[in-house]
Amino acid sequence: MKITMSVCIRAPKSQVWKVLADVENIPLWSSAVVSAKADDKKPGIGTKRTCRLSNQSAIFEEWTDWNENESYTYRGFNLTLIESAQNTWSVKKRC
Repeated sequence: MKITMSVCIRAPKSQVWKVLADVENIPLWSSAVVSAKADDKKPGIGTKRTCRLSNQSAIFEEWTDWNENESYTYRGFNLTLIESAQNTWSVKKRC
């Protein structure tokens, strides 16, 4: 299954990337995530993150692709009813 979503953020691309690239910022846009901790302060391929969720569970994630100032992809594990999921986030100038 593939789900695609997009949102228009009226801010400079570089500013949006700065927030998105700090992988511990996910609680800012995901209400289910209470906290996030990455194993590396300079994220990239191989970075691992643990997200603590509001239901007291945790999701473990690992980055598989990183294109600085453009996009990244990570896989999530320990998801309810799902073996794993892959997410790609990208920043594009389209608004």
